[in-house]
Amino acid sequence: MRSVAMSEYHEPTEELDDATRDAHRAITSLKEELEAADWYHQRLARCTDADLCKILEHNRNEEFEHAAMLIEWLRRKRPEFHERLAKIAFTDRPLGVELDGPAPTPSERESKRHEAREASNGRGLGVGSLRGGGA
Repeated sequence: MRSVAMSEYHEPTEELDDATRDAHRAITSLKEELEAADWYHQRLARCTDADLCKILEHNRNEEFEHAAMLIEWLRRKRPEFHERLAKIAFTDRPLGVELDGPAPTPSERESKRHEAREASNGRGLGVGSLRGGGA
């Protein structure tokens, strides 16, 4: 096994099992993929050549795809990660709130939206209200 710099690990590598080292590899790779996507996105934001923009956009999206594959690998291998993703990902649940309870179902989310519309008597902050035409 090749020698790994201690700065990559917080514990002696010889004391870590294969699953822990593999998870570390995945997390490190995920960070690198997201960093690369950010670099491409920054370049894309400033690029003025249409053809180059298409290439940079493609490359950025490839990095997002790689990151998604790593997240899915972590979800499959780490039950605690799966549990958190199940509560947060692909839901309308507000971020940064207490997540101890189960995620609301789609019908519960729609019910809450309906209650909020009723409470505002149709005077929400939608575009219609800015035009003077209601929500």
